[in-house]
Amino acid sequence: MLWSDTPLVADIGLSAAIAGGVTTALLFLLLALRKPWARGERGTDVGILEYGRGLKAFAVLGVGFASFMTFVAAWGYFMTPDFGGWTPGLVLTVVGSIWLIAGPLAVEVFGAWCRFSPSLIVRHSSWKGTLSVRWEEIEWIRYDMSSERYLIRTPRGTIHLHNYLDGLPEFVELARSRIPAERWGKPKR
Repeated sequence: MLWSDTPLVADIGLSAAIAGGVTTALLFLLLALRKPWARGERGTDVGILEYGRGLKAFAVLGVGFASFMTFVAAWGYFMTPDFGGWTPGLVLTVVGSIWLIAGPLAVEVFGAWCRFSPSLIVRHSSWKGTLSVRWEEIEWIRYDMSSERYLIRTPRGTIHLHNYLDGLPEFVELARSRIPAERWGKPKR
């Protein structure tokens, strides 16, 4: 019997194919649910880019799934004599890997936003803090196709605006009117 004929290897291949298809379908769905306009503040010309309801719901479901799996693993480990031969390290690895995906995703989608007006851009990230820059201070802006986001280089750091943000087309339209054409594209080295 060959190693590739074992049921476990066949199950892994099938699981990977299903996971790849589901992930691709989910990404297309999240992009389709994105709104082309930014949420505005009443009585002002300020637009707010933030992650949409689809991605926020996905993050909530991810944290819920991670919580459920933590409960199941803890219950199974402490209440079942041998828990199918699982060691504490394996239980922590399985549960920890789920939390390593769900936790940072939730922090990102609920903690990141970008406000923009005809004079200013303010980006807030749970990871990097707040960065405020005037349109004139922008050194360059370009779209990175590999990571599907706009990169905006400023003297104080780079602003990353992902495709999943609601209102990105409205932001790009304002940016095209505020940033000269020679600062669009690849940076000059």
